[in-house]
Amino acid sequence: VNAKVGYAFSTSFKIELFGSLDQYKNEFDNGAGADADNDALSRQLRGGFNAEYTYTNGSFVVNNSYSLLDRDFYADTYGTKNESRFYSFDVYNRYNFNDMFYTVIGVNGSNSDYNGFSAASRNDEFIRTIDDHQADFDIIDPYVNVVYTSDFGLNINAGARLNMHSEYDNHLVYSINPSYVYKFDSNSVKFLGSYSTAYITPSLFQLYSPNYGNTDLEPEENTTIEGGVEFSSKGKFRFSAVYFMRNEENFVDFVDTGGFVFQYQNISESFDTNGLEVEANAKLLENKLSLSGNLTYTKIDEELSQLRIPEIKVNAGIGYQLCPKAYTSLNFQYVDDRDDSFFNVNTFTSDAVVLESYMLFDWYINYQLLDNMKVFASVANITNEDYQELYGFSTRGRNTRIGFSLSFQ
Repeated sequence: VNAKVGYAFSTSFKIELFGSLDQYKNEFDNGAGADADNDALSRQLRGGFNAEYTYTNGSFVVNNSYSLLDRDFYADTYGTKNESRFYSFDVYNRYNFNDMFYTVIGVNGSNSDYNGFSAASRNDEFIRTIDDHQADFDIIDPYVNVVYTSDFGLNINAGARLNMHSEYDNHLVYSINPSYVYKFDSNSVKFLGSYSTAYITPSLFQLYSPNYGNTDLEPEENTTIEGGVEFSSKGKFRFSAVYFMRNEENFVDFVDTGGFVFQYQNISESFDTNGLEVEANAKLLENKLSLSGNLTYTKIDEELSQLRIPEIKVNAGIGYQLCPKAYTSLNFQYVDDRDDSFFNVNTFTSDAVVLESYMLFDWYINYQLLDNMKVFASVANITNEDYQELYGFSTRGRNTRIGFSLSFQ
């Protein structure tokens, strides 16, 4: 269930409230994919507001949200409950100095905590195993971004962010994205590049889980370089090709330490990943027909091969405006073979396995029934493809969705 309502107090100030409630029930197997009569229940309540004030040379924006997530797992030989809370906010000001230069200065923050409970079976009393006073951290990220758009084709987007984490030292990350656009007739060619760094701190579960947590974990760090070209013609066609190269350090992995003990640990080696992304979009028949597609080729280190990253991934879509009030689309996805591993209960070892490639087709249609009411329907996995994203875990077969949305102005 989702709800959203907004109100414009004036031409310069507006506010939007939103909320959602999700609940999922499912069955799951025992470890290593052994069949069992186990049950899981997940409930999430989320709410927040967004506000924007616009003035002559810019705007001031406040976004924030708060969520409660409860996850319960019941089995004959154990039971676990997790209660987590997450609050986040993003406050920033955009100031336009002129038509070619503007800045965005802001601060992003979050607070996370959770309680964990366990029991000997689904019918026994639950005992607290993780306390939210211990499993708690805060993150404050002040940031700045500057954008320069020249009148001769040069564009520069650069930014920096200071990660201030309650459990780790402060760390600065940054990025710079230059590009140059050459225009001729109604066409243009853009040459683009980027250099960026990232700093990924461990999650609460990775740090404090009674069974798998490791409070000695260090944050992951990576550096990414990209370069490419983009061609567009008359707003009807666009094609781009981008090469990327990424180096990762302190990668956090789920490690078998021996003696049936598993733990999250940092991997000492650094890893390199590189690849190519190709994308194309076209509009035909007076913009009634839209075509889109992208292909990603990824070459990764052998040490990372069991992260279920496909070497080739393809997405394609076709959409058509049936009439002014009706729209339909058909989407396709191909995912190449992926390497994975699983714990073999017969040999008590971690065995490698290959997840087979798969193809998915999804269909969608909507109709504007009233000025403020839209009805829609979709069918996902039309061919009822049997595939795996994670070894031993099932995925949804053919499934249908029907609904409507209301908009109040």
